Amino acid sequence: MFFLITKFFSIHNDEKIKECNLCISNDFMKSNNEIKRHLKSKGASNLTINKYRRKKDLIILKGNNLFSQVKKVIIYTLFLIFIISVISKEKNILIVIMKLSNITLRIKSKGTRSIFYGSQMLDCGPLPPIPDAIYINKVKKDTVSNSYPLYTTDNEIILVWNNPINTCNCLFFNCYYVNEIDLSNFDSSQVATAKGMFYQNTRLSKLNLSNFDTSKITRMDLMFLSCSSLISLNLSSFKTSQVKNMACMFEGCKGLKYLDISNFNTSQVTNMKTMFHDCILLVSLNVQNFDVSKVIIMEGMFAYCEKITSLNLSGFNTAQVENMISMFEGCESLKSLDLSNFNTAKVKNMTSMFLGCTSLKNLNISNFVTSKVEEMGLMFYDCSSLSSMDLSHFDTSKVVNMQFMFSRCISLISLNISIFNTAKVETMYCMFNQCQSLKSLDLLNFDTSKVTEMDYMFNSCISLIYININLSLFNTKTTTNMFAMFADCSSLISLDLSSFDTSKVIDMGYMFFGCSNLKSLNLSNFITSRVTNMESMFQDCPKLEYINIKKSTVQSTSVGINNIFSNTALNLVACTTNQKLILKVKANPCAIIDCSEDWKKIKKELI
Repeated sequence: MFFLITKFFSIHNDEKIKECNLCISNDFMKSNNEIKRHLKSKGASNLTINKYRRKKDLIILKGNNLFSQVKKVIIYTLFLIFIISVISKEKNILIVIMKLSNITLRIKSKGTRSIFYGSQMLDCGPLPPIPDAIYINKVKKDTVSNSYPLYTTDNEIILVWNNPINTCNCLFFNCYYVNEIDLSNFDSSQVATAKGMFYQNTRLSKLNLSNFDTSKITRMDLMFLSCSSLISLNLSSFKTSQVKNMACMFEGCKGLKYLDISNFNTSQVTNMKTMFHDCILLVSLNVQNFDVSKVIIMEGMFAYCEKITSLNLSGFNTAQVENMISMFEGCESLKSLDLSNFNTAKVKNMTSMFLGCTSLKNLNISNFVTSKVEEMGLMFYDCSSLSSMDLSHFDTSKVVNMQFMFSRCISLISLNISIFNTAKVETMYCMFNQCQSLKSLDLLNFDTSKVTEMDYMFNSCISLIYININLSLFNTKTTTNMFAMFADCSSLISLDLSSFDTSKVIDMGYMFFGCSNLKSLNLSNFITSRVTNMESMFQDCPKLEYINIKKSTVQSTSVGINNIFSNTALNLVACTTNQKLILKVKANPCAIIDCSEDWKKIKKELI
């Protein structure tokens, strides 16, 4: 380098060389001192002369007028070499630019398993070692201390590790005020885990990961969790072939509009729980190349991706998945979903799987195998645009929970559940609640012998004209709650519930409330000895003229029967000989009921 610099200056100063009128040959002057004395004799004093080279006739470094320039070049060159050498030793440089005042940087000691920030705690696992050097606003700080108060409006923190570190777990956990993080000079080649690395950096808007080496990382769960100010993330350079856990990776990135994960290798991943949960502004998501063959948990994976209109999951091999709870919950812009390739043979839980998919019109789940599913509560809740569902292939023999299963499917006209095996189901609470377009229901094979909750089961099925019930199978012997069971079924004309065993029912309040077209009702085997609430049970049934309640009794002194027959057209309550509707109250029988003229008339006939 030195020779090249000298050569450069010698070429560009030919006139000075000519002035010296100097000729150096192999036989002339053997030492530099002799050359120097000769040059001085020619008036060219104070020259710096390079070592004589025998093969060349002329080698002159510089003259008087170039000395100061060459000196500067040499100094700058040496300085540059020094900087390069420093960086090569301390190449693990991490720069954090903070743009808000009164900030504290917390550095926890090596081996600590949890970081506390106020009342919050996260189990991070092994933490990174304390940096070898910390610079705040270019001033070196003592690394022994765990916190550094910052009061300026524009702060820069540089963390330096002399040797590569093997974990980035919770490295920036809860750094609320960080606006920008630059990892472009950080050596992450030995990093094996990055759990919660940027967790809850709620103001982080710029993140440079262009040189971040992820080739050895096995954990990325919670990595960007709650980075709600990030707008764009390009992770196309990420090497994820070793990663096993991606749970909650992007959860809560509410400002994220662009995410490039097209090159992700997910062949080793077993957990994708809530991976994209609450990415409410994300319009599109390319997961077409995801290898999910080892994934066991997909709970909440795409939940509340509210702007996404379509998802291509045709390449998903879900053969190992056991949990699909809330997988698409809250995907309110999703219009069509083809899951015909899904293998659900090992899935045990489908609770809330499609809950709140309000725009979904086409759903292909024709190949779903549900033989191991135990939970289907809220599965299709509020799928308000679906008009038909054929679930005739569903094996529900192990299902114990069907509460809210079809609730608020207000556009549903056709529902085929004719072969549902409900022998193990314990709750049907709100199962068909607000299925406002359904006209008929075939529940012929429903075995309800273990069901304890039927409250709101058919509530607000305003178009329902016919319910096909097998009276021998629709067994209510364990049911304790029938509150509002048929409330607002305004299209029902008649209902035969003569097979109902209500011996354990406690609540019948509002049971037939608002059945405005109901004319006849057979409750001939109703046993109401344990019922404590009959309030408004038949209220607003203006066409109801006949009720068979021959076994009905009200024996509790605290029973609520307010408005029980309010706004009905009752002329007769059928009773067999010597049977009465018994009202055992301490004082006036009318003290706790609506003493309408209709009720007085009925009471006289019964007593």
